[in-house]
Amino acid sequence: YDGMLALFFTFYLVLPWSALHLVVFAFLALFDRYRSHTLARWHSTIAAVGPVIGLFAALIDYRDAEFLWLAIGVNTLLLALALLPMGMHAIHRRRAARRAAAAAASAPA
Repeated sequence: YDGMLALFFTFYLVLPWSALHLVVFAFLALFDRYRSHTLARWHSTIAAVGPVIGLFAALIDYRDAEFLWLAIGVNTLLLALALLPMGMHAIHRRRAARRAAAAAASAPA
């Protein structure tokens, strides 16, 4: 049966992998751990491994064009979710820059 590898990998391995990633993301974001660029980069890299391999599996083993586009769409969405830690780090970096600018502006001359 064509498409079983891509179907299995996308919906039974990549989706749980991404769900676990989102739970870890929520836990780390709750405790404000994404100030570290290294942690954010490593977490994004590890979370992106599943969707990238899922994209390759979908491109290699697909049943028809509709299934191919479904697998590409799902894996691309999960890849975008894998980049959430980098976005959270960018938010922390901007907030720190605004706080530093506000502190410099309010400092006595």
